[in-house]
Parts: sequence; structure tokens; C-alpha cells
Amino acid sequence: MLGHLSSTQAHIWVKASQPARLAVRIGQEPDLRDGRVVTGPKLQTNTGCMGQKAVSALRPGQRYYYCILLDGRPVVAPP
Repeated sequence: MLGHLSSTQAHIWVKASQPARLAVRIGQEPDLRDGRVVTGPKLQTNTGCMGQKAVSALRPGQRYYYCILLDGRPVVAPP
């Protein structure tokens, strides 16, 4: 889930079906070829395998595409 947006930051919340390391690939190209990976927390069973990551250093007025990574693998179809 995407939320708490500002002109330079976005928070992304994730719930996984099992423990995993969260990361987000984000970029301005739809295929994410220009994407950077922002590492997040380890999603643990004691938190219901839920966690969040703030992605910062975004530029105001720009469109961004992103993909959630769990243990380094994409978990959603690319845009």
C-alpha cells in the first residue's frame, strides 16, 4: 500500500505471507531500467510479516514507478 506522500518522500507498507527482507525498486522509467533499490526491514512473524519503508530523495512533480522486492525478488508484475 502506498501512502503518506510528500513532494520528496513516499511511505510503502507491505504484508508478506512469510518472513522476508523488504526492498523497493523505484525509478522514472516504466520498466525500471533506471531504478534504484531502497532496502527496508526484515518482515518477521512477530509483526505479522508486515513492515514499511520510507522512500526519499524523490523529485517534486515527477512520475515514479516502483516494484516491491521480497528477498531480492519482484513480487508484483512490472508496470
